[in-house]
Amino acid sequence: MNSKAPAWLLLITNLPGRNPTLRMRIWRALKTAGAGLLKDGVYVLPNSAASRRVFEEQGGEIKAGGGFVQIVSFYVKRFFEDCLSAHCCPWRRPSGRARPHPLRGRA
Repeated sequence: MNSKAPAWLLLITNLPGRNPTLRMRIWRALKTAGAGLLKDGVYVLPNSAASRRVFEEQGGEIKAGGGFVQIVSFYVKRFFEDCLSAHCCPWRRPSGRARPHPLRGRA
């Protein structure tokens, strides 16, 4: 097992649909902080005290609005670290249309 601190933080959220204002406020705050959006409600930032603080602050807002939040720290292999560092995925075209995923073979 690696004794280094995990390289990334993941914020997993589930917000009730009845509050679109809260959803937009959270999305804007995370975007401003530089968080990468992996999929709906799943954001990633490099592991740091500032990143954890951003995720905890937004997590508090989400919980206060009746939502679910989980913050997870994790390691990744080199291929995915490069992908996350760029806040994009190499199997996505600039147009936004998906190409086949290099590991799964489908978009």
